[in-house]
Amino acid sequence: MNMNITKDPEKAFNDHLWEWLEEINRKSFIYGIDNPIEIVLEYPTLGEKQMREEVSMLESMEKWCIISIDQNKTVRQENGTCIYYIKKNYPTFQYVYSLFSNCREHNVEHGQLITMLRIIASDAKDHREPPDHIMDFIDGSVFEKKGSASEETHVAKIGYNPETGIGYNGKNKFKLKDGSAEHRVFSRLYSDLNKRVNRFDILELARFYESGEDVDPARESDETEAINTVAKKLRSKVGLGPEQLVMNAGNLTLLGEKPTKSTPD
Repeated sequence: MNMNITKDPEKAFNDHLWEWLEEINRKSFIYGIDNPIEIVLEYPTLGEKQMREEVSMLESMEKWCIISIDQNKTVRQENGTCIYYIKKNYPTFQYVYSLFSNCREHNVEHGQLITMLRIIASDAKDHREPPDHIMDFIDGSVFEKKGSASEETHVAKIGYNPETGIGYNGKNKFKLKDGSAEHRVFSRLYSDLNKRVNRFDILELARFYESGEDVDPARESDETEAINTVAKKLRSKVGLGPEQLVMNAGNLTLLGEKPTKSTPD
């Protein structure tokens, strides 16, 4: 594995993982789809630093349910070389492979890609399929919608009155229930149109955390699910796509323009 030197750690991580996904996918055609794949990490060639990085990536892929490593067959030679026998975990491997393939082709932000990877891994541990908005990235349908949409759709003209919860997305009216998480979050997003609202603010607005409550690292997966739920409901109720209501590492950004006319009543 050859890692490109980059100042962007998220890009470096994604590039490294993609190299492994491609390598494992390629070898699966050689060894047979249902057969274990032999992976040899030669210490004399890689050196200590890169050896640690490759081992760490394989262990992370196992932790995220993308692959399984047969520890009983793992060989560690005296010169430091390691031989692993791994298998793809279906359907998680294919979900992640398709996600990375599509997102890299369409230049999805690296932070957003990592966030989706974590959600897929969390759902896989609970034997759940990825949520619908991530499946749109996995099957590529989100990019088909984006490619066929007009420029006006990408730069939506959004009118909204936070006092009434009534708005207009450029085509249709919508209304958000006063006091709901969607109303509180969207009012903040609209106030900060085209600016990122950070993850913790979203969690407070959604009442996942009460005002002043400290973040609990053990609840990271629940936090992400709560943000996903709010974003999914808003996209449905307001009539916007993921390219207009953008999530990146749990931060949300509403992209659009405010109309020159007065806001809806």
